[in-house]
Amino acid sequence: MKKPRSSAVFLLVITLTVLFEGCHRDPAVAKRKYLESGDRYYAKEKYREAAIQYQNAIKIDPRYAEAHFQLAQSYLRLANWIGAYQELLRVIDLKPDDAKAQIAVGNLLLAARKFPEAQQRAETVLKKDPNNVDAHVLLANAYAGQQDVEGSLQEMRGAIQLAPSKPETYMNMGLLQLSAKQTEQAEQSFKKAVELNPKSLTAVLSLGNFYAGQRRWAEAEGLFRQAIELQPKKVLPRVALARLYLVQGQRSQAEQVLADAKKALSDQSEGYRLLGEFYLTLGDLDKATAEYASLYREHPKDHMVKKDYAQLLIMKGRLEEASRLSDEMLKQNPKDVDGLLLRGEILDRQDRPKDAVQAFESALKTEPDNAVAHYHLGQAFALSGNPERAESEWREAVRLDSVQHRGQPTMIEPQEALAAVAVNKGDIDLLAQTSEQIIRLQPGSPNGYSLRAAARMARKDMAGAEEDLKKAIEIAPQSPVGYSHLAGLRLAQKQYSEAEKLYEQALNRDPNAVDALQGLVNLYLVEKQPAKALARLNQQISKSPAHGT
Repeated sequence: MKKPRSSAVFLLVITLTVLFEGCHRDPAVAKRKYLESGDRYYAKEKYREAAIQYQNAIKIDPRYAEAHFQLAQSYLRLANWIGAYQELLRVIDLKPDDAKAQIAVGNLLLAARKFPEAQQRAETVLKKDPNNVDAHVLLANAYAGQQDVEGSLQEMRGAIQLAPSKPETYMNMGLLQLSAKQTEQAEQSFKKAVELNPKSLTAVLSLGNFYAGQRRWAEAEGLFRQAIELQPKKVLPRVALARLYLVQGQRSQAEQVLADAKKALSDQSEGYRLLGEFYLTLGDLDKATAEYASLYREHPKDHMVKKDYAQLLIMKGRLEEASRLSDEMLKQNPKDVDGLLLRGEILDRQDRPKDAVQAFESALKTEPDNAVAHYHLGQAFALSGNPERAESEWREAVRLDSVQHRGQPTMIEPQEALAAVAVNKGDIDLLAQTSEQIIRLQPGSPNGYSLRAAARMARKDMAGAEEDLKKAIEIAPQSPVGYSHLAGLRLAQKQYSEAEKLYEQALNRDPNAVDALQGLVNLYLVEKQPAKALARLNQQISKSPAHGT
């Protein structure tokens, strides 16, 4: 007698279920599935999701070197340099002969300007595999960082001989040749990279950037437009073209490029925000605010749009509107760090620094390594009369910023705050350190040069101070800063006539330049001319009543 068909189906389902659960419980199968899932996310450029899957694989098998390596790659894409470095070291611990991991660590050390350590990583690989092209490239870059120009170029020539059809080696050679002032040879290297792979966005942009650096505008423009045609959905070539126009003073053309990008990349937040970021970079707050208001209407759920728009509203003093946006963010997620930071800034503007401290501390509970939050917390402590805690938070912001950007800090605000601390405390070492960073971050501003000049004057380096102050005047001839500080140097050198002229030049550029007026009055008092000092003070007050308040 046959069994009923339903019983057979039931047995089949049970069997399949058991088999499925058996596979699911098999650690080897499970970790591999997580790895493959992570790889799929990674291929789609969804790096956060990929990282989660790789972490799941590692939970099953902490010694899964392949998952550690892929997690490191995801962290690199997310600019989590510390996490990437730690994961790569774990790979090397598990597989000491893993050349890819050694080279990846070497490149991170290179970016952190630890050139001897990067060299050691390259040499470790080359001992096992003398023909490893990437190791030769790493070694060449490590030599370049240590100012060994010939050794660097020789290593790159060796890499090219080993891989004559690899465009990346020619691009790297071009950069090294450019730094060695071998301009013609660099051009040929960049051209060769494009010749080998005409569809490579990186190669085309590299040649375009070379021409832009040589002020060969038409050739650079042609290549940037070619790059846009190659990858019309990529942001980078459009930004490069807009920057090219801006460098030439062609603002309207740059604006048009980014307006076109807004349409072409309407499905990408990074793309449709370009025009607003452009206005913000130029300091045109009115246009930036109007653009972000439009973006907020079109993309009300875009977190970055909401955050940037709220920030602009704060800058414009429209605190009630900004508060509504931050409340909206915090209603959706009470621990939203951006929302908490915005709330803290608004409270600071409302003269409620103690409440602002609480908001910033709440943000740091979620993200203790958030450099921006530490900076703002320092500001709140300063406003609430706690300068020691303020300085401590600013120092932590600078430290984290440096670590997170591989030794090249990007935030100027905590550097400026610490420079003010250094001036008030007479800490010359801190002033010298912060002024160098300010110059690096804003080479077109006179402020960093004036601060470094003050540090050099304190160290009796008058020639160096004068060089810095003349540079400040050269790059910002309409700013009073350079003139006023150079006048101070002349006063210290007892060159009173020259000092007087410079103070007057500063006041001509800005009648409200308090330090210039104070310096001029002090000069007359040094010369024992109190009547002249009083007359000049009254004259300036009549021109600029702000001095009398």
